[in-house]
Amino acid sequence: MFRFLNTHRICILKNAGKQTRDLARPGVVVWLLALGLVTGLLMASPQAFAENEGQQTSPPFDIAQVPTPGAPPAAVGGRSIFAENCAPCHGPEGRGDGPTASSLPNPPAVFADPEVVWERSPAELFFTAKFGRMDKMMPPWESRLNDKQIWDAVSFAWSLHTSEDAVTQGADLYSQACASCHGPEGRGDGPDAEGTLPDFTDQAYMMAQSQADLLAGWEQAHPEIGQEWSQDEKRNVLEAVRAFSYIPPWESPYRPGDGVITGKVVQGTDGSENVAGVEVTLDAFLEFTPVATFTTTVDAEGAFQFSGLSTDPNVVYFASAPWKGISYSSPVLSFPEGETSIDTAVAVYEPTDDPSGVVINRMHWIIDDQPGALVVGEILAFGNTQDRAFVGRQVEGVDEPVTVAIRVPDGAQ
Repeated sequence: MFRFLNTHRICILKNAGKQTRDLARPGVVVWLLALGLVTGLLMASPQAFAENEGQQTSPPFDIAQVPTPGAPPAAVGGRSIFAENCAPCHGPEGRGDGPTASSLPNPPAVFADPEVVWERSPAELFFTAKFGRMDKMMPPWESRLNDKQIWDAVSFAWSLHTSEDAVTQGADLYSQACASCHGPEGRGDGPDAEGTLPDFTDQAYMMAQSQADLLAGWEQAHPEIGQEWSQDEKRNVLEAVRAFSYIPPWESPYRPGDGVITGKVVQGTDGSENVAGVEVTLDAFLEFTPVATFTTTVDAEGAFQFSGLSTDPNVVYFASAPWKGISYSSPVLSFPEGETSIDTAVAVYEPTDDPSGVVINRMHWIIDDQPGALVVGEILAFGNTQDRAFVGRQVEGVDEPVTVAIRVPDGAQ
């Protein structure tokens, strides 16, 4: 019996524990893990998580222990963090209906309900996420997530009770009645501003304010503004004000800067044609989420440049270029703190169906004696020693070219 792995798309072998792509590129080493038997999957419950933390009580809220975000938290960056760590209890849309919610002694917070966050400041949500609420089986995440990740997750959780339409309506009303004093970006610098007004982009100020606090300040300072508005309209204005201090999920968190990435597309196959005119794509990611894409064309020497890029160290970039139907990419790129330039290269190769350069560089057997089962695994490290990309061969019964065929015992599952 054979299992086939295709080089043109990500595939999972029936017996494989790891995914791989384009395994036959020159110089590329690919690891395959074939497991002969899988006996079960353990899933940690919130109770077990809490017990493992060894913490029986949680500290009372203390804003002095809440770090001020260095930049507006990004809900897009927090989406995957929330999905992995929070949704099992709070639900993917914050409705408190996650798969483990029913096992908790108290229902988890329903972030989709505006009333739940109305009286709570972002700082309180951050504090709870970081230090936990052991009385409600809410585990502390301080040992698993850093402060930026927690802030991003909090911003995503916060956004679940509102919508883009609500914020847009609120922004329109804000522009009509508030921007002349508070400024178009909420900095308190409008043309009619008198005295010192709060800066709604100030992270330290805004993280300490609940929506109820903002409304109380509004009604105390300007009770005449918005008298004709409905309660929902007033709340939407406050949602627009809140959006000055975080980046909602419908907005890209990517902010252009003074970063420059230069590089060359180089031909890795001796005697091959010039790469002039090849299009290069630069993709930007934040917390594994794509946030921006740029394209350019190389010059006669294969050189390219992207400028005006964000230098946020949390943003990672990949430069890629297609050649003869295969996409090749650069290493992972990110700007070190304080630096604004990166130089890289993307090597491309001519395709071949000659497998003579494909070798197994390393092979390991793993045998694990577990209760009631013997787990047998084999790890193969493949490499390509030639200066061409092996694209595979046609095999009967398989639609696309196959690069590797691995024999497994008959009847293996």
